[in-house]
Amino acid sequence: MAGLKHKVATLQSALSNLSYRLRNIVSGSKPVHVVVCGPDDRSAQAVMGRLPQLFSARDITVVWGQALWAKNIRSRVIVSWDPDDASRAEAISSELSLTRRVVFVLTVADPRELVCERSPHLPHHFHQGADYRLHVDGRTRSMTEPGALSRSRDVLGIIAQENLTSILVRREDLHTAPDRVDREVARVVRELGGPAVTSQQSDVATETGEPPADLHCMAAETSRLDGQRARFPDLDEVAVSLQYEPLPEVKPGALVTPRGLIIAFHTPDEVYQAEADRLRKSLDALGLDYQISVVEPESNWVRTTLLKPTWIAPARKKLRGPLLYVDVDAYVHSDPWPYVADLDADMAAVVYKDGQLNSATLWVNDTQEANSLLELWAEGSGSRRESDQGTLRETGDDGDQGVLQMIVEAEEARAVRRFRFGRLTPNLAAIFDRTEHYRFGPLVIEQLQVSREVTRRSKRLSRRHDRLKELSD
Repeated sequence: MAGLKHKVATLQSALSNLSYRLRNIVSGSKPVHVVVCGPDDRSAQAVMGRLPQLFSARDITVVWGQALWAKNIRSRVIVSWDPDDASRAEAISSELSLTRRVVFVLTVADPRELVCERSPHLPHHFHQGADYRLHVDGRTRSMTEPGALSRSRDVLGIIAQENLTSILVRREDLHTAPDRVDREVARVVRELGGPAVTSQQSDVATETGEPPADLHCMAAETSRLDGQRARFPDLDEVAVSLQYEPLPEVKPGALVTPRGLIIAFHTPDEVYQAEADRLRKSLDALGLDYQISVVEPESNWVRTTLLKPTWIAPARKKLRGPLLYVDVDAYVHSDPWPYVADLDADMAAVVYKDGQLNSATLWVNDTQEANSLLELWAEGSGSRRESDQGTLRETGDDGDQGVLQMIVEAEEARAVRRFRFGRLTPNLAAIFDRTEHYRFGPLVIEQLQVSREVTRRSKRLSRRHDRLKELSD
């Protein structure tokens, strides 16, 4: 009976929504959907705080999420915010324009400023680069979203489309004349058939951080800014397109990135020896310094992975300078050191949007805190190995990276943290047949998944062998 009631309620809701949309189509009286999006979160949050005050509460609904999630909401004005909606503009317009008038409010700041800002969630971490940005979802922190350059280009793409209605809101506008922004949004909403403004807001600065200043003065992170501009010259071009002042050319010295040592380990069997040989070849071609060592395996693959921190810890104590550990089944396509040059942490790894940590590539700083973290990791991995009753699965969760993930999550839940863990961009540990996850930046370190030789899953193993052939040709 409960199941039948649920089906009836679902059908009634669908029919009601369909009726609502048909009435809008027939009458020509469509609600207005204000889609807030763009690379500057602080400005977007300020806009989301101001717009509901302009209209009567009965006329407006605010959605903190994607515009398409709100397609069935009934209100004269719908306001939604998702930074990535700028990349979905055509889909949003196509899906919603039949029953709504859509206006995009594009919140921007100088992209060269955005790449220098620290994360409010991980204060030791830059919030974004030109290519990738920190994704925050509950306790999960992952460098997996498009960065300032990608999102700024999306904004320029919307502005260039004559069939899309848009309003550009710069962070400076919200500081110097927020009421002007309110009036512009209210005017467009009214012209599209929405309600008139019911309140007036005072012309005061909006909470979007410190008032803008000359970029030379506010970018204390000079090396960070120079490095990002050197690696991504389009930053300057996009900034000027967004009406920001050009900067002097980057000094040649900014192009020089200090390099550390790449380390890897492998067991003495034929399969892993072949992986080590391939890794050496890729590193030699790039002129990178490395140290690849032979280690003894455990009784099975997952137990062997749990030895990883015991291999890295002695190397960290012996060697000076930053280390970059890579699994021996890696193929390095380009110099990875520029991608870790700005890290301000004790250790860093790739973390995905679902919270899963990938320990295939690890940046390990030359700090006592890094040594302490390696000890914690070795202890946790040792305990898991000793308690194994033959039940450990051949997955990353039961192996070394599952242990490290638990340690990091527990530490970041503490009020006072004992170490700083950073997030690498996923193109530093790109699984070879899942490249859709790495599209915001070039492929730097590719993981060839030698574990598939152990699990022997035919389709996955076949894809691996095809990729190995491609790399050898």
